[in-house]
Amino acid sequence: MGRNYTEYWHHQQQIRDAVGAPGLVSRKWLGPVLELFVRAVPLAYAGVERGCVVIEIEGEAGGVWSFVAGEGLREGASEVWDARVVLDKDVAWRLFTKGLGKDVAREGMRFDGDLRLAERFLDVLAVMA
Repeated sequence: MGRNYTEYWHHQQQIRDAVGAPGLVSRKWLGPVLELFVRAVPLAYAGVERGCVVIEIEGEAGGVWSFVAGEGLREGASEVWDARVVLDKDVAWRLFTKGLGKDVAREGMRFDGDLRLAERFLDVLAVMA
């Protein structure tokens, strides 16, 4: 069900972008998409043996999650972290769907802590390639 919803939402966004129509970016529409897309984070961090990365997606539809090596992804910010990634909801969904290249996405993000660990987030892909 999640795949169908995100696919439908993504195609709607692409059409809306193409014709200049307002996007479906409120909490009601984009919130569930981001909550599903962020589930791809552990794949980008496969092989990382230790560390904690806090991911903050800003905006009404955003949220905060923590990836802890060896434990996986959980909602909320860990009090102790090694790296932090902060990005806008628009940058987030476009990065997750290959709508932005890594260099362009990096310009719209903030990284704190261990830069190598934080920048691995640029490898998150939430849709089928």
